[in-house]
Amino acid sequence: MSDESNDCSVEDCENAWSGDFYIGVKIVEATPADDPKAGPDRESQGPGYRVRYKSGYESWCPKRTFEDANRRIDTGCMSFGMAIEAMKDYRKVARQGWNGKGMWLMIIPVGNAACEGFPMQNCIGMKTVQDVMQPGWLASQADMLADDWFIVD
Repeated sequence: MSDESNDCSVEDCENAWSGDFYIGVKIVEATPADDPKAGPDRESQGPGYRVRYKSGYESWCPKRTFEDANRRIDTGCMSFGMAIEAMKDYRKVARQGWNGKGMWLMIIPVGNAACEGFPMQNCIGMKTVQDVMQPGWLASQADMLADDWFIVD
């Protein structure tokens, strides 16, 4: 199967496939690597990536296929949706476009606080420039449409 087979529109795929459609969202670790199965009996698929998943499972993926399906998360090129997925994985995120230094967001998990005796539910909190955690952060239109989100170490 050539890489061109991955370039179909949903309409094209609906005509060719009988399965359901999915959008994959996961955080993986990847390093450039040659095709590990290439050898005298098998032609190389060219450059690619060795991929390690959160579960510890490792695989190899051709360069074009991997780069079409994944974005680097440490370079400030994540969408808001990707930032939310990262927060669900209990990572801190921020925008390059924010003016305040050291500001970031995270999920404040259930059980961290109570109000009037009622338990709180998960919410997004912002670590502010004043070094306080502000629960209940709300995204602006600019935040939701931005592609400059990144994971904070």
